[in-house]
Amino acid sequence: MSAPNSRLKNTRETATGFFGKSERWLWENTVPRGPIPCVRFGRTVLYDWTALEHFVASQTATECEVAK
Repeated sequence: MSAPNSRLKNTRETATGFFGKSERWLWENTVPRGPIPCVRFGRTVLYDWTALEHFVASQTATECEVAK
């Protein structure tokens, strides 16, 4: 498990804390299958909280442009 103040989070922490989705949903939407960025160390997959915030902001901006 990562340190409480770490920017890197594991799949379970990210899925439940940031997106409120299942681990399966996160796996299906992580690079190379989807657009969500990650950092890989062997079989361990971690997510940078800052990169996730940028990803969500870009998705929200895209959705707003489509709605116009």
